[in-house]
Amino acid sequence: MKKVLKRTLWGILILLVVIIATLIIVPIVFKPQLKELALKEINKSVNAKVNFDFQVSLLKGFPNLYVGLKDLTVVGNDAFAKDTLVSFDEFSVKVNLMSVIGMKNIEVKSILLDHPRFTARVTPEGKVNWDIMKATNAPVAEEVETTTSAPSTIKVALRKFEIRNGDIKYIDDSSKMSATIKDLNFLLSGNMGMDQTDLKINTSIEALTFIMDGMKYLNSAKLGFKGEVGADMVNSAYTFKDNEFSLNAIALSFAGTVKMPKDDIDVDVTFGSNKIDFKSLLSLVPAIYMKGYESLQTSGKLKLDGFVKGTYNDKVMPNANIELLVENAMFKYPALPKSVNNVNIDTKVKFDGTNMDNTTVDVNKFHVEMAGNPFDAEVHISTPMSDMQIAGLFK
Repeated sequence: MKKVLKRTLWGILILLVVIIATLIIVPIVFKPQLKELALKEINKSVNAKVNFDFQVSLLKGFPNLYVGLKDLTVVGNDAFAKDTLVSFDEFSVKVNLMSVIGMKNIEVKSILLDHPRFTARVTPEGKVNWDIMKATNAPVAEEVETTTSAPSTIKVALRKFEIRNGDIKYIDDSSKMSATIKDLNFLLSGNMGMDQTDLKINTSIEALTFIMDGMKYLNSAKLGFKGEVGADMVNSAYTFKDNEFSLNAIALSFAGTVKMPKDDIDVDVTFGSNKIDFKSLLSLVPAIYMKGYESLQTSGKLKLDGFVKGTYNDKVMPNANIELLVENAMFKYPALPKSVNNVNIDTKVKFDGTNMDNTTVDVNKFHVEMAGNPFDAEVHISTPMSDMQIAGLFK
């Protein structure tokens, strides 16, 4: 009896050693072949220089299968030979190994994109650096015989998708426009293999800058979104639950649904400010936000709300309304000798997505008093597409 038990224990020990050795050796042995094959196939289809390190491991993600690309770079050719289109430290996927073996319900534990850098560029002539796919010379068949195949029964369930410390640049020299995103972090979690589920989203951008014709409309603005979305995966319908979107010190909440039954996107969303004051609006002014903003003295009421409702496709866009109301506000900037008092603003923007010519912008009231000197203005804009009409007064 003791001999049988001893042999059994030795057998189990040897089996464990073989399994562990396999987990270590197999990825190491086949890594060069897998990397060479991947690079060969990629270079067949792109006009760019691609390089990366390829890893497959059962130990790193145990008990999950780990597949990863590390230190990937995609550098353009010719006019974009000095441009790095894409690079990242790591792109990895962890998959439940047993679900892969079963091949019915594949469970993807996580997808991680660590420190991605994207640079999209348009030259003054209109050439773009992301057009790197090689043209195919395959003949187009005049008649294609189609066969009806049974739908796949394999389901892929994603649990978590994460982007860490991403940097994105868009530079359009043809229209003198550029946008820069620094330190993008995005986390999406939930059981995306279920028909009905709640998705948790947490995203932030440390600095967003948008420039057009030399003017900075946004200068290192901070963005964030944190909330929960109810997802109907069968009908592709998504409902906003507890959530908050922030732009610098402005915080907005959303309610409503977004549906994507087919090619169209149906939107019915309202938004509004639930904890916002006049100081929050001034945070959008870069000079104020960057220096002395915390010591800025302000008072007054601020209301910002609106809606987006309608269908988005190639022909139409949803309608949108935005209303901004400021009542009896004031602010005193530390570097100014006097305060700005009696600030009153009433602005309404109506965007018609079906006929953009019906879009209107109405600044019904704009009144401030600077060191006792009053300033009033009104501006009304209509028919912006066919024959823009502008009426207003400055006093």
